[in-house]
Amino acid sequence: MTPLATSIINQRDSITRLKIRKDFWEFLISRHPIEEDHAPSTRNAYRWRPLPKMRLVIVQFVAQHGVGVFVRGQRGGNSDEVENRLRPYAARLKKALGVDEFLVLGHGNPSPKYFFQKFKNFKSSRQTNWGRMADWLHKEADAYQDALYQVMEGRKS
Repeated sequence: MTPLATSIINQRDSITRLKIRKDFWEFLISRHPIEEDHAPSTRNAYRWRPLPKMRLVIVQFVAQHGVGVFVRGQRGGNSDEVENRLRPYAARLKKALGVDEFLVLGHGNPSPKYFFQKFKNFKSSRQTNWGRMADWLHKEADAYQDALYQVMEGRKS
């Protein structure tokens, strides 16, 4: 196959395409039905698992080269306020979640703040990887939820 033909096929099946992302989230929900309680499948590159009483959200995301999880504030929330609320727990949460960084700044103005981001490399457009991707995202989101409740509130989720 020529490089151009391979490129066209890869673009058609790329996780960056809206339909493919929706298919992936539907796959994740079919594999882990409890996930539907947190968020529906969409064409977005991310899903939010809200923790309303904590005014936090656990974000699961899919990218071309893998999947990841991080914590952010609720929609419309002030990221500086979220940072101030999380900072006293940063060391314990980093240890519990197995991450090195408390805060990663994204691109933009103002720069979005991603807390406790973790990423796992996968060739996301390959459906043969979707099972491991979905399992990793589900397991990590559960671990994040448990750690946030345990460390910040002293209770299990």
